[in-house]
Amino acid sequence: MAKTFLKKKVEQGVSEEELNNEEITPDRVDINVLKSRIRAEENKLFRRNLYIFISCMIVIVIAGVYVTYL
Repeated sequence: MAKTFLKKKVEQGVSEEELNNEEITPDRVDINVLKSRIRAEENKLFRRNLYIFISCMIVIVIAGVYVTYL
C-alpha cells in the first residue's frame, strides 16, 4: 500500500510541490487483544442493562406495595 502525500514548501514567495511516496505497512493485530476489547465493551453494556432492569423492578415493587396498602 503506497500512499502519496503532498507537501508544499514556500520559499521566497515561490511555492514548490513535492511528492513523497511513503509506504505505510499496517501493524499486525493480535486477535486476543481485539477479543478482550470486545469483551470489555460487552461487559459495560451488560452492567448498564442490568442496572436499568433492577431499577425498573424496584420501581414496580414499590408501586405494587403502595397500591396494596392504599
